[in-house]
Amino acid sequence: MTQTIPCSLRSLPSHSIFLSPSGSAEGTDDEWELVEPPTSSFAGQKVSRMVMRDRDLILAVGSEVRISSVGNGEAWSIDEARVGWYKTLKTSHPAFPIQQLILSPSGRLLAVIGVREIAVIVLPNLGPTSTSSGELKCRSFMIDGYLYSSSSKTEITKVSWHPWGAGGNSLWILTSDGKLREYDILQPEDPAQEFSFLPEHTSSSSRFTAVDPWSRHATSFAFSTGTYDFSPLMVYVLMGNGDVYGMGPILPLHTEIPLGYLQGLNAYTELRARQLSGVRGLDDPEAAAKLGRAALQSQWVESLVKQVKQEDENRRAREEGSSSPLRRGSLLGHGRSGSTSSIDARSPPAEGTVRIHPPHLTEKGGPAPGVHRPMIRQGPIMFTPGPREDEEDEEQVASDIIIFDGERQDYDGTASGHHVFLGLAWSSGRVDIGVMLDQVEPRWISSRDESTSVPTLPVIESIMLSSSHDDTDSLSSPSPYFMVDPVNPDTVFVQHPTGVASISISPVLEALKSGHLAPCKCGELVESTLSNPIVGFTVLSNITLGYSLLALSGSHQLAAVELEYRVAELSDTNPDGDKHSAKPISDKETRSLLLTSPLDYGKTLCELSEINIKQVGGITRAPLQSVCVEVLKTFGTIHNHLQSCVRRVLEISGVIEQRLDLEIQEYQRQIRVLKECQVKIAGMKEPARLGRVEALLEEQASLSDRLDRVVTALAGEYRPQLGEVEKKWFEELERLKMRIRGGALSRGKGMSGKVQLLKEQLASLKPDIEKQKQQPNAASTASSLVKVDEEKLGAMKDQVTAKSEELGKLARKLEEMELKVEEVELDVGDE
Repeated sequence: MTQTIPCSLRSLPSHSIFLSPSGSAEGTDDEWELVEPPTSSFAGQKVSRMVMRDRDLILAVGSEVRISSVGNGEAWSIDEARVGWYKTLKTSHPAFPIQQLILSPSGRLLAVIGVREIAVIVLPNLGPTSTSSGELKCRSFMIDGYLYSSSSKTEITKVSWHPWGAGGNSLWILTSDGKLREYDILQPEDPAQEFSFLPEHTSSSSRFTAVDPWSRHATSFAFSTGTYDFSPLMVYVLMGNGDVYGMGPILPLHTEIPLGYLQGLNAYTELRARQLSGVRGLDDPEAAAKLGRAALQSQWVESLVKQVKQEDENRRAREEGSSSPLRRGSLLGHGRSGSTSSIDARSPPAEGTVRIHPPHLTEKGGPAPGVHRPMIRQGPIMFTPGPREDEEDEEQVASDIIIFDGERQDYDGTASGHHVFLGLAWSSGRVDIGVMLDQVEPRWISSRDESTSVPTLPVIESIMLSSSHDDTDSLSSPSPYFMVDPVNPDTVFVQHPTGVASISISPVLEALKSGHLAPCKCGELVESTLSNPIVGFTVLSNITLGYSLLALSGSHQLAAVELEYRVAELSDTNPDGDKHSAKPISDKETRSLLLTSPLDYGKTLCELSEINIKQVGGITRAPLQSVCVEVLKTFGTIHNHLQSCVRRVLEISGVIEQRLDLEIQEYQRQIRVLKECQVKIAGMKEPARLGRVEALLEEQASLSDRLDRVVTALAGEYRPQLGEVEKKWFEELERLKMRIRGGALSRGKGMSGKVQLLKEQLASLKPDIEKQKQQPNAASTASSLVKVDEEKLGAMKDQVTAKSEELGKLARKLEEMELKVEEVELDVGDE
């Protein structure tokens, strides 16, 4: 039965992939031919012989590349003292000693770098059946074999993949002569672009020169970072003496740029051009240079926008013509001829990106029509404060440069307000950290921009690593270099010959928010010696091996260090920052938070009690005879459950701690208010203030009595009285009432009584008239009666008519008098 060992971080150093060539049975006599000629400089090479691709560990040993899947959770077999398995990649390119392994952003390509040669390997996918050692054939090719060969005079000092290269195929190579070249992997024979960061060297007849030779030796370069301005398009190159030069804007030949960034860049350039065009005083040469520079920048961005619009129109035309039978036939014929270019064979751009190319080049790499100005190399950047005199005398070389902002990129077209940091690593173990307050802007050779200003960079801290040394062999040992932590962007790792150190700028970021400075958080993770230097390290983060750092020494000994995950402190209850934030919570905010967001302690304790650590079972107390896949899966399930429980406990405790801090602040506020009240009450109880209060009360009582008397006098003085006119009106009204109604002695003799009498007489006559109308035969009798009383009735009608007219006149006169009386009463009430 084959013995196995669990896959873990502790057992990883014993894996067979780390066996030295002397312990491997695969060595051949041909390895004696892989000897590089001595380098032309005393600067040590960057050495990075180990990378991690997801769950696959890739290692360079001599001239061979090994790969093994170490993060899949499967147990490793033990066969003849060899733990696990690995595959040796069999390639077609010539073998050479490998110094660095650089993995592409897509994870499909691996750049294999020597001192003067460079090759690219297309990595295979390790399937589940790959469980035994052996060779694995894969495709590879050399990069510009004519320029980069063992007989080249220049050395390769830095290699990097551009993050915006189409398909991850843009490889950038810097050589010691200051030439930065871009290579498209689909056309690796010739460089797509070339930029020179050093002027052409002029020969001199004199043997002696005052020029520092390290000032003409390029050691590293870095792509800048940013979110909305030209920062991501700038490239910085480091010289051996510490000079830093910038140039831009620089894009890969085939660029997949985020659409949000391009929109933000277009808005930024338009706004800046409008602001500078409205500024008065352009007689100043510096102001005129800024205006000319902004105009050139706007033209450059407009050319990119035109490319996007043209590509959009071409895409729509292709979609409209794709349904045509003639078009389909031409595409099929073109495919059979095999004449498709590499550009046509490229995959479409990723979602949220657009494909563009530099304005001075065509899509195929040739020079674009029109006039294109060459870019200006700017620098060297002036560091403030400069190096001390004792540091200038030291024999040290600047080996690597890094530019980072400490936070993840989000190209949404808005200004993020992040600070961009620059780091320099020196061969003596010194690391300089600076803040790029003034970004280097793109500039072209033009009469419109003749400014000679030099960019400056404030250095906030110089760190001397604890394992630094003064040995003279430090220049020939592996050079220090940087790598950003893939989990925490505010942390960088520095590999130097005697160890690996971590530098975190999180304290600096927190201090800068309040306008202060704080030292970086540094620590040595791995330590070694110059006789056994560190030749590679990588950071991995997966469920099997966790979040850890692996460092490899020259003797192929592996050091595994488990790193700590950062838990966001009280992210749900305090999104603006932690309790140590420089902005204190005001009294009003504290009081409103306590009242509007009460904390249910019973519910919180109930949630805490519901966390069941023993929920996952399946492991017996009996000792394990062997470790199989099922046991490892069970352990993984238990580990995940425990981690979730721990995270839940931390969340609940964070909520309670935040509430407790809030209550403490509220308690302090209440004590402060209570003390203020006590002081005010004690002041009010003083004898002088008591006498004054009593005098005020007495004065208030006297003033109240005086006010009452004044009001009474005013009321009596302004009381309204009836005049002669009003009295005559009321007398006239009384006479009219007596005439209409009748007096007390002549009751019923008034006009109203007479009218009532007439009504009664008419009512007595109406029944007789009705009977006469109902009896037609009695017409003669009625006529006789009418004739008898005709004279009487006529006289009565005349009297009734006269009385009615008189009554109408009196009624109208009465109404007019009532209206006048009401008006008089209203006037009297107003007075």
